[in-house]
Amino acid sequence: MRFSLPAILGVTTFSASAGFPVPRTAAPSLQEMAPATARDMPLLSAPIVQNFYGATSLRHDMVSLAAMAWSPYNGNFQNGTFTVDGLSAEVETTQWRACEGLRTGAAGNVAIANAVRMPFESYAFQQIWSLTAADFDSHTVKASLDGPFFRFCDADGQGACGWGTTFPVDRASFSATLIQLNNSLMAMVTVDGVTGVACASVFWFRDGAVNSSLAVATVAGNQTFSLTASFAGGSAVLQQVAAVGNSSTEALQLLSQYIGDSGFSAAWSGACDLWETRWQSAFQQPSSSGGKNSHFAGNLPLLTSNSAEIDRLYYWAALALVSLERTNYPSRPRTFVISQGPSNSLDGSAGIGVLEN
Repeated sequence: MRFSLPAILGVTTFSASAGFPVPRTAAPSLQEMAPATARDMPLLSAPIVQNFYGATSLRHDMVSLAAMAWSPYNGNFQNGTFTVDGLSAEVETTQWRACEGLRTGAAGNVAIANAVRMPFESYAFQQIWSLTAADFDSHTVKASLDGPFFRFCDADGQGACGWGTTFPVDRASFSATLIQLNNSLMAMVTVDGVTGVACASVFWFRDGAVNSSLAVATVAGNQTFSLTASFAGGSAVLQQVAAVGNSSTEALQLLSQYIGDSGFSAAWSGACDLWETRWQSAFQQPSSSGGKNSHFAGNLPLLTSNSAEIDRLYYWAALALVSLERTNYPSRPRTFVISQGPSNSLDGSAGIGVLEN
């Protein structure tokens, strides 16, 4: 049997006997598709994480997120600071896959690995900071958190969500409060004074290993959340989850699904496991009886060529298509795919992510 690819790709006809690779039975995994770890600063734009409800952009620090386009909400979590023993946590490397963004760095002799995910098809995000000290001394973690802030997309009459539209930066329009939850955790809640949209978030250390405190401080006339904690013994894991709703009650109700180590872990695992299932189903024969592909009405072809570069380019293009599906739009069950925005680029960033200073 002979196989050929279009001449425009610069690939000539070849035969199976000439060493043609064994055809794929599944698409490359999300982990296989992930770019190599990159130095953070040359990146024009940090990675974007998606969950079929929307997208969240990482920023060039160890805590902030921005351009959170979650129709019908737009939000950001900018201007956060994260210090260990008074030293700023500097981002050194970044890596991305469709369901997760990674930032690594250090503050003094404490190494920090930050991971960001979005619970599958949900108006929420999660963060983990793994702290590893070079000693067993006590270390103090402090974070100043400006937000998160969310409001309805069309609050300014623009009638749109996503890139190129207005994200809330007017901090004075938002109120900030702390609410005691039943499990002894303290929730941070911001409410938009323009549309009433609320975001509720919680920070805690895994296994309850570290005591921490939250407070609302006034910085430059604006209310800001302040987190303070200390850990010893060489390592600690700090977790955050935030949820958005039309009101504080709605946001807190969604948040309750993800707080506590078990609820957090289940959502964390599902964020990538369910994403992987959705990705693989795009290449499987459709089924109306709950088979492997009961989500899409059709399927993409699996490609195996004699060029790893061509194969990777094809699956990257397919990944962009699948990642831009939105299942929270009124058009459901008809599939809706947005066709513009940074997440169309090869590595999920606004500028492809390879520009050098």
